[in-house]
Amino acid sequence: MFALTAELAFYIPQSTSLKDKRQIRRSLIEKTRNKFNVSIAEIATQDILQTLTIGVAVVSGS
Repeated sequence: MFALTAELAFYIPQSTSLKDKRQIRRSLIEKTRNKFNVSIAEIATQDILQTLTIGVAVVSGS
């Protein structure tokens, strides 16, 4: 069994409010989850407007 984890940090200069950031986050997480079938969530920097930190985890049997 193999497991992979990653922490990704994104800088979003066009985000001027938490609402903008949430919309970008929701779109990114949905597209990634659907395309790659991974577990993904925002893990840090929830209150910082222009920084998005996402954690990704994948487990495979082969």
